[in-house]
Amino acid sequence: MSTLGRILLIEDDPKDVELTLTALEEYRLANEVVVARDGEEALDYLYRRGAFAARSNDNPAVLLLDLKLPKVDGLEVLQQVKSDEKLRVIPVVVLTSSNQEKDMVASYRLGVNARERKEDIPLLTTHFVELLAKELGCPEPRLTSAGIETLKGYDWPGNIRELRNVIERAVILARGGALEFDVPQGGSPANLVPFAPQDDDRTEPEYLTESEMRRRERQNLFMVLQKAGWKIKGADGAAELLGVKPTTLVSRIEKLGLKRPA
Repeated sequence: MSTLGRILLIEDDPKDVELTLTALEEYRLANEVVVARDGEEALDYLYRRGAFAARSNDNPAVLLLDLKLPKVDGLEVLQQVKSDEKLRVIPVVVLTSSNQEKDMVASYRLGVNARERKEDIPLLTTHFVELLAKELGCPEPRLTSAGIETLKGYDWPGNIRELRNVIERAVILARGGALEFDVPQGGSPANLVPFAPQDDDRTEPEYLTESEMRRRERQNLFMVLQKAGWKIKGADGAAELLGVKPTTLVSRIEKLGLKRPA
């Protein structure tokens, strides 16, 4: 008998079942995969009822859950799993094409472990900012594009709870101003890629010298200042566009010797 935990795939579309099984095979996973075709069948399996009454009493290693299911929908399955003391420890990965905000927020609120959708972050962040501002009694802060890019650039190993904690801290510190998110800098080696080759005749270096990095930083900062009309802080100011504190930006401007054109 295999010691590897079973994977419970809960999906009603035969084509999606086939695609998922093919993907698992490509990754050479040796886990047994049990397929439940609707939410009711999935719950019967988890609670060892009906046709599954005689199965072994070990829980699946992971649930792969579609939200749009017949009989009992995926959100109800998720709610029952996460409210059960014995089942709540099972990791749940949502596999869905649903773009509806209510489905996305509901699945995270119920405790889903993963949805591989970076595009969820702006909607989730907006939801948490509004919710936390009300809960904490804080003035609602401004969410900037630079802030969103900061959150999207992080891998979120702690998933939704870590995201909420980061947003909560930012809401408290913002005091109604622009949100600044404190996330670990840098990434894994897998997220670091070399410069893309250029199409022109010049050979792009594989690295940048210190002087070239400073030149590019100066050039980028000047362009941002021009775009902001040399406004440093506040809505649409250069600091907000860059996602840095105004005091940090002023220090950089002085360090790089930038001056507004006459």
